[in-house]
Amino acid sequence: MQKTHRTPFFLLFLSAVLILNACVPQPVMGAIENTQTVNEVPTAVDQLTTETELPTPIPTVVSLSADLETISAENAASIHQLAVIQPDFPPYELISPDGRMGTRADLEGIDIYEMDSGKLTAHIDIDLPDCKYGWDRYFSFNQDGSFIAVAGRDALQVWQVGGGLIYESAYSTQNSTDADTCGAEIPQLALSPDASLLAVSGVAYTSTSADAYFRVISTLQNQVLYEWDGTRDSLHGDLYTFRGLGFSSDSSVLQTFDASRYYAFSGEEYQAFRFWATNNWQELPRDAQAINTFPTDDQYYVLQGDDALWLKTRLDGQVQASLEGTGCTLAQPCDARLSPQADTVALLNTGANTLTYHREVLATQLSIWDWRSGAQLAQAQVLMRGLDGVLPGEDGSYFNTANLAQANAGTVNWWTSSFNFDGLYSGSDGITFKPQVLAITAEQDCYFCGTCSLDSVNLRLTCQKTFLSRENNSWNVSAAAGQISLQSEKNAGSFNLDLPAGAQPDWDVRLLGFSENYQTAFYCLDGQGRSRICAIAMGGGIDKLTQVEDIYGLRFSDDGSRAAFINRREKALFLLNLETGKLTKMDAYQSRAWFVNPAFAASGDEMDAELVYVVQNLKDEAILSLEWVDGENAKVLRRSTLDTDAIGQPSALSLGVKNGLVALGAQDGAIYLMDREKGKLVTSWQAGTSAIIGLAFTENDSLLVSLDEQGNIRIWGVD
Repeated sequence: MQKTHRTPFFLLFLSAVLILNACVPQPVMGAIENTQTVNEVPTAVDQLTTETELPTPIPTVVSLSADLETISAENAASIHQLAVIQPDFPPYELISPDGRMGTRADLEGIDIYEMDSGKLTAHIDIDLPDCKYGWDRYFSFNQDGSFIAVAGRDALQVWQVGGGLIYESAYSTQNSTDADTCGAEIPQLALSPDASLLAVSGVAYTSTSADAYFRVISTLQNQVLYEWDGTRDSLHGDLYTFRGLGFSSDSSVLQTFDASRYYAFSGEEYQAFRFWATNNWQELPRDAQAINTFPTDDQYYVLQGDDALWLKTRLDGQVQASLEGTGCTLAQPCDARLSPQADTVALLNTGANTLTYHREVLATQLSIWDWRSGAQLAQAQVLMRGLDGVLPGEDGSYFNTANLAQANAGTVNWWTSSFNFDGLYSGSDGITFKPQVLAITAEQDCYFCGTCSLDSVNLRLTCQKTFLSRENNSWNVSAAAGQISLQSEKNAGSFNLDLPAGAQPDWDVRLLGFSENYQTAFYCLDGQGRSRICAIAMGGGIDKLTQVEDIYGLRFSDDGSRAAFINRREKALFLLNLETGKLTKMDAYQSRAWFVNPAFAASGDEMDAELVYVVQNLKDEAILSLEWVDGENAKVLRRSTLDTDAIGQPSALSLGVKNGLVALGAQDGAIYLMDREKGKLVTSWQAGTSAIIGLAFTENDSLLVSLDEQGNIRIWGVD
């Protein structure tokens, strides 16, 4: 097997993404005679429409037992999950090349539907890896969608849709949690029309190398028919994972894309597409006989420049048509997919008004263009990972698997990620948090500025596009002309903040907290995925602006007179007295702050001036402790060392109201309850497989609410 270093592979990979625009199996010109018979595309499932406003509020209700005990050290061993609330997971989607079948998948399984009727024909119960990088094409249909190949967490499988499993082999993503490789190492799959042949192309990563591999498998005989021998001239595995791997209509030819041959605008970039005979695995001459056995849209590719998109043949690179004014550039590339007859092309802008789920960019702007006239036929607001689940029609409509069935139907339309998420907040009105996204629209002046609230009595979850102040009043947030404006939803007033000097117009506003009583706002400005400026703006008799490097895990005391946050760049806890405007940096003896939110004691507690946060020992980084601080006088009170042999890396923190317990959520999905005084472990349990990013006791300590990185809200208690 050929070994290549990881870095050059990814540079080559990214070059293909930006310039070839995923060279995705696209383009095809209606003027070119198509020798492949394509099934008639079904009646359009979706016509492009304009964006609709998000209904407010969006509620969901989960049943809860009436016989709940207050969680305590005595009954903690009996804690179990009472309910779970899930957001809409941005689904993985796929449509068969002929538009007959479509899939929608989450991390726990794949649903397959008939596109014309919307009928669910199959469900595949398989775990998909949760890749944060986004190169996650887990499955591939054959031409008519009667078979599907899947790369799961543990196995490669081929299923007959509506039938059963016809092939399986062990498979493992060795670096599935590595943000630099996860998704890239998921193999690209292609099925022959009758599913008797499965082509598998991928890269297996180790800490020092990347091993490319390629093989063709007989699914019925369960044996490898061809495996790459490591030479450059043979059918090999140095391939790019887009829709460029596939069989001809008669299974006699296998088409691949060789990234090492691709040089944009060289005039010979088309030679990256190669054709191989399946009877002897030898490369075929570049002639019409080889390419005409493929469906029309597999005979062309889209080349993207700053001024235009070109439709070119994969055979000889000849330009067939071009489009201008699409908004797609090298700096802001678009994914592209042709209609079956290639009269139109769907473009998904992945550079403008995008959203981020984990570390994956989701596009929101879809348009349909006509190659002959050069005109835009339609446009729509969407929320898509890519165009795998979209097939444009010849008339400007498009067929979209998103309309077949909504994932997690009936749940609240929100989701979040750990990136810049500040966790769960507990108050007299229940549990609140600020999701990253409330709706599919990217037209937001401020992100993380909506609010979801969980009623701790009936578990009614309501989300709205307004920001809740510390006093639980709703404020609309907007940013324009160098100012952030907060407008009371009940027209009770407004609060305008002048942005700091150096703020750029394209930076995103992330409001973190707002106190009406002290006319104080905490916010950050983010640009290109990272925080640029954070600030504390105080009004009233103080009237000042304090810039800080970072504000994370902001929490207010119950009476609202004090605030605490972690500065992740200085690795320290900061306390703000909102009455005087004094900002204090806490010094932790031979330690630094861990990136977990601090927590104040509840009002009425005999130690209500206390707050706690996690610190890491400077001499021994394996030692973590709970540091207790007098929030009123900014004095360190005591320190409790955590048993790190039993407790994983903390990621969220909450104090019980009066039960004397501290709850820690961990990166591995576990939850730990400890005694407040000595930090002794009381109990622990596995709450899921992904990191806990929010944790909060309800006001009466009868419930503990957790939120994990996949967006699952879990309710824990004793009944």
